[in-house]
Amino acid sequence: MDYYETKYRQQQLQWVSKQAAALNMQLVPVAGVAGEVSGESKSHPAAALLPRFISI
Repeated sequence: MDYYETKYRQQQLQWVSKQAAALNMQLVPVAGVAGEVSGESKSHPAAALLPRFISI
């Protein structure tokens, strides 16, 4: 199952990268997204997939 999830994430990142390039932008990695679960602060597992665009 992990193999397919990893492959899906890679495909999504490739697609987003192409879209960003078409808009003369680039992807910038984000540190993480904090969320509260039962009062605890945890990083969201999909945080690495959140694109942040900047103009180049």
